[in-house]
Amino acid sequence: MQGGAFLKYLPEGTDWCEIEKGRNFFEFRKKVDWIVTNPPFSKLTAFLIHSMKYADNIVFLINTPALFTTKRIREIRYNGFGIKEILFVKHPETFVQTGRQPGAVHLVRGYKESCCKFTYADNFNAPYRNAKK
Repeated sequence: MQGGAFLKYLPEGTDWCEIEKGRNFFEFRKKVDWIVTNPPFSKLTAFLIHSMKYADNIVFLINTPALFTTKRIREIRYNGFGIKEILFVKHPETFVQTGRQPGAVHLVRGYKESCCKFTYADNFNAPYRNAKK
């Protein structure tokens, strides 16, 4: 099995993209049910726009405040998507501690509810191994 960190949890035969393996996401042009990715921050808007062309369900593992720019929210609405759920996750110890809350953001084509569901990963409040007591 090849691909990124998410692929090992998905069914055998799942399509995947990984730029370092020569499979560029922006060259992917196949309609799929889901796109699940941790897009690079510098290309978040481009990933968002491209994803909305090819999938009805999109999950981005991102620093959640990054999604809430005027351009990104307008793109989501313009393309007929809504934010169905944000699953807040514990900030990985290996990530730079920025103070921005990471989460899995689930966007759905045609979702029109006025507010999304906020949930928390099971280990959200667990202390870090090296946390000061």
